[in-house]
Amino acid sequence: MKFSWRRFLLWVGVPSVIIVCGFASFWEARSLGAYGDDSAGYIYLAGRLFHHQPLMFISDLGKQAIDFFGDEKLARWIIPTHHQYINPSGMAASKYPLLLSVLMALSGTLIDAPRGFFIVQPLSSIGILVGTYILTMLLFAHHKRDRFWLACGAVVSLYASSLFFEATLSQPMREIPAMCFLIWSFIALFIALRASKNRFVYTGVAIAGSLFGAAVAVRETLILTLPALVACVLLFKIKERSVWKILLTAFFFFLLACIPLMYTSVSISSEKVVFKKRDVSTVVIVPNIGHIQTISLNNLFHNDGKFNAGEGSLPTYIRTINTALPIPLFGLLILYGFVRLFHRERKIGIILLLWALPIFALYSLWINPYGRYILPLYPIIMIVVAYGMYHVCIHDIPQIFSVKKSQRFMQSVLIIACCAYLFGPLYQHALSAENIFERNDREFTRADVNAISTLDDIASGVPGNVILMFAGDNEEGVSETVDAYTGRMSIRFPIDKKYSAPIEKVRQFFAEYVFPQYTVLAVIDDSTSSAFYEWAKPYTLTELGSVPFTFQSHTRVVQITP
Repeated sequence: MKFSWRRFLLWVGVPSVIIVCGFASFWEARSLGAYGDDSAGYIYLAGRLFHHQPLMFISDLGKQAIDFFGDEKLARWIIPTHHQYINPSGMAASKYPLLLSVLMALSGTLIDAPRGFFIVQPLSSIGILVGTYILTMLLFAHHKRDRFWLACGAVVSLYASSLFFEATLSQPMREIPAMCFLIWSFIALFIALRASKNRFVYTGVAIAGSLFGAAVAVRETLILTLPALVACVLLFKIKERSVWKILLTAFFFFLLACIPLMYTSVSISSEKVVFKKRDVSTVVIVPNIGHIQTISLNNLFHNDGKFNAGEGSLPTYIRTINTALPIPLFGLLILYGFVRLFHRERKIGIILLLWALPIFALYSLWINPYGRYILPLYPIIMIVVAYGMYHVCIHDIPQIFSVKKSQRFMQSVLIIACCAYLFGPLYQHALSAENIFERNDREFTRADVNAISTLDDIASGVPGNVILMFAGDNEEGVSETVDAYTGRMSIRFPIDKKYSAPIEKVRQFFAEYVFPQYTVLAVIDDSTSSAFYEWAKPYTLTELGSVPFTFQSHTRVVQITP
């Protein structure tokens, strides 16, 4: 193929600009830990892999607590927040899939430091932006003159979306890496289906199947996009090639990529015992399979979860999508784009709808309508909106005003006018996005990582077998993140929880099992409850130093001596 500067700029130059802009936007501002819910579980698991610790482990103290209290719920404060007991011997396993933590641990190993865990998130987001550009270019390959503008419009819109931007900078969420794998699986499949030689076709299909498997292994619900992938094969394959060979090749490599997910399920199933009330089987399909039980038609308009309770998942997600960009009537633009796609680009419309609709339908039935759950829809939404705006500028307005002469000039004027129309809202949105950098999204800054080092130094100066006990509003996430960085065993204060034993019973357990084995250092702050000080009255509290976390004032370490 003859070298072309235009082709080089389209396929190499523009993606390079996106990569540079992505690094400039995301790299320095990325999170380095989490003190909130969910993310800390992946960080902790990455820490165990990084420190060469087993993924499933027997907690001797947990076993003693189960036997002592007679109820595993009263012993959960001993194991990490996002782990669960799988048998009465105290064996604990993560509630979350493995692959994201494996990627984080690998990136940490590359730079030989836990900070490397947090390379995955910004790189995945950059991969999503580049992938959205390339996927749009491939989808609209027959629009030789205008596909570039469609692709740029989709990428800029996605970048300007506050939900995507915040998910990129904040604590590591699995939606971002899963989206990256998913987009590139579609790219690999489109390239494969257009290859002229069979060996390139099946190589590309194998890559597509592997990437799709990786997406599902990170975020299991993305299996719902499988119909869109099959539709690509059926609608865009070259006639003389076998559909079944293509699909079977993709399926084989999909299963290979799902090995981490299957490994986790098989490992937990081999050790699991039915001993809790909610246990119905020793077989574990995925670690967090219990979430499926929260799906209900009642959640459409009145969800009973902890997030936006009573508002309904469907209205919440419609509002989230409608405000994805600060553009008037954004929701109508999405509908208009889909209508025009089905009118003029039916095959593309079918694929994009099969990608978006199952995910939207599933999470509209979910009990907690977190915005990040529908992030995999955002690249599709932005592509559809870009096409809708393109159609308005290139076809609708010129037809309404019967523009015949100098049509390309008129179209250029309209595109510039649309960009000017959108610039104001997007600029104001960018200014308001500065609050992202104020770290209101429960994440660790570099100062907090330095604070972990301070905490580790304090613990290193204490003789004996040290165990950290966190007591405060953020104890769940902080304890797991600190463990991932330092490898130190940590527990959470056992009273004032959803399931708590009587205070005297807890004191008795500490006297018989904790104090004889460990030197207990409590990490407390201004949010530590009065229950802690009531429980600690019989003990001597010796302050050893302060820990300068940015998200919680007056954090300090005290040694508890009976």
